[in-house]
Amino acid sequence: MKHRTAFWLMPWQWGIACLIYFSLGFTDLLPAGDNAWTTEGPYGGDAYCLALDPSNPLVLYAGFWGSALYKTEDGGANWNAANGGLADYYVTTLAIDPHEPMTVYAGTVGGGIFKTTDGASHWSPISNGMASLFISALAIDPSDPSIIFAGTATDGIFKTIDGGENWCPIANGLTNNRTHAIVVDPSNPSTVYAGTDGGVFKTIDGGETWRAMNIGLGNLSVVALAIHPSLHATLFAGTNGGGLYKTTQAGKFWHWHKTGLEEEFVICLAINPNHPSIIYAGTWGGGVHKTTDQGRTWKRMSTGKWNVNASALAIDPASSATIFAGFVDGDGIMKSTNAGGAWETANTGLKTIAVCALAVDANFPFSIFAGTYSGEVYKTDNVSHIWSRLDTGITNIEVYAIALDPTTPSTIYAGTWGSGIFKTMDGGGTWRLAINGLGNYFISSLVIDPTTPTTIYAGTWGSGVFKTEDAGETWIPLGPGVAGTYVAALAIDPSDPARVFAGTYTEGDSDSAGGVLRTSDGGLTWALSGLQGMVVQALAIAPITPLTVYAGTDGEGVFKSIDGGQTWASTGVGPASAASITALVIDPAHPAVVYAGTWEKGVLKTSNYGDEWGFWGLEGMPIFTLALNRSSHSTLHAGSIHGIWSISFCNHSRPLGHP
Repeated sequence: MKHRTAFWLMPWQWGIACLIYFSLGFTDLLPAGDNAWTTEGPYGGDAYCLALDPSNPLVLYAGFWGSALYKTEDGGANWNAANGGLADYYVTTLAIDPHEPMTVYAGTVGGGIFKTTDGASHWSPISNGMASLFISALAIDPSDPSIIFAGTATDGIFKTIDGGENWCPIANGLTNNRTHAIVVDPSNPSTVYAGTDGGVFKTIDGGETWRAMNIGLGNLSVVALAIHPSLHATLFAGTNGGGLYKTTQAGKFWHWHKTGLEEEFVICLAINPNHPSIIYAGTWGGGVHKTTDQGRTWKRMSTGKWNVNASALAIDPASSATIFAGFVDGDGIMKSTNAGGAWETANTGLKTIAVCALAVDANFPFSIFAGTYSGEVYKTDNVSHIWSRLDTGITNIEVYAIALDPTTPSTIYAGTWGSGIFKTMDGGGTWRLAINGLGNYFISSLVIDPTTPTTIYAGTWGSGVFKTEDAGETWIPLGPGVAGTYVAALAIDPSDPARVFAGTYTEGDSDSAGGVLRTSDGGLTWALSGLQGMVVQALAIAPITPLTVYAGTDGEGVFKSIDGGQTWASTGVGPASAASITALVIDPAHPAVVYAGTWEKGVLKTSNYGDEWGFWGLEGMPIFTLALNRSSHSTLHAGSIHGIWSISFCNHSRPLGHP
């Protein structure tokens, strides 16, 4: 497996993270007692599909991007992971057997279709015959649940007649193979409709032949379909850029319905089964809309936020005023019990927000800031760890670095993936771009000069290091020696802020040769310090003895220099020797104690300057970042693919491997 540093994951690479995570068998059963890791949130995530148990509306399944599947058995009050057997796969679509609701099917990205017969306790792959393992839609024949239709992102539609044991392609006449939605006519299950990038296709012979039904459709990218529960010739189609359409003639002709529904991206639809004139539409950028007159007029339902991306909807058939909505950009799941009039967050237990950056306020150690992969900044400032979002003005782009002004903690900088740097001066209430001279680069790391906090260094992915001396108002590129490099980490010497280290990454045929670079003149010139050819993705400088520098590498463990980077040696023995190190933190009060976050081994610890390393919990969980604060107890925070985990402890003399 080729590793890239945990900070530079593209969406498809999240599968690698989860594969490691689940293959190593991590569970929530962490060490007990005062020195145990606990999950701290923030809760939420990117919910892409929902499925409600028709026999028990308190049971709901939710598929997430990057975190597989969660299940609630109390109507959304609490959620638990239900991933056994799903490994690393993102769940994009779900279907529940209407006759045996303990049987559930999950379509995934890259893993094909999975099936459970015990309510998601265990999953098994069932993709025999599938040409594509990117599943985008599932629909079950309501009269014979052994017949299932599966839409794929690349190879059209497949069908099984034996409950998923075997699948066959059924694409005759289907001129576009990218399928987004499938619905089965409940009165005549041989009639099936498919929403594709080529419009709506219909079969009346169970999929043997298909024909396009696109007259009146002004946009052919149909991503959502819903069929009227009693008038089966009436269907609604949501499009990717063209709004909503309705047919009352089984697809023969479509009419555009937009009054009150101005959003062009209609991603999901749900019809009230008891009052079918009421329909809900989830939109991209406009949240949830509702009609009470079968689509003629629409009204936006306030969820507390207007410009949100609603990706999934589910209605309680027993109490149809109860609606669940899934959102992306970290918003997770919301619930309404009064037909969309008011909404409340239903995210407790959803450990699906990937935290890529952490910063702790040195003056107020309970104030923790978190930057996430889904593009939010969160803050908590009390011991109960209730989180608030502080990303007004940040444009939903991954936040990979956070830095707090040590003298004015209300001034915060956020480095993003592709939008440069954002700055707030009111503690996160509002943000603005601070990219004059920098541009929309991919920001990997930020460090602030502790003696002159208006001086900040920014590491970029492929464009070297930039520096500001006026608190982010203007930036200049640094060099020579660092220009054009892929920078994964920065560290500034607290005793001599003109001395800065950069951990770099070798990328293809670029000029970036990897290893550690060093400047002694505030970035004017840079030279190779050592570890050439290695991917160096974490750095830490000892605060008391700043000639001691630690470097974390990808797959080659931790290296240490005791002469300010002149020479380097691999540290000690133990699990760190071949680990992919993603973060390093030195305890300032106990400099012999160093913590290492890893991509595959959780958190590691040394109590003797790196001579020996031992496991320190969260084994198997990919760790992005670490942060240490000191109040009455020492507390270490770890940002991971499943939010933030924390451990508080007093005794640094405990044996290695036992928190």
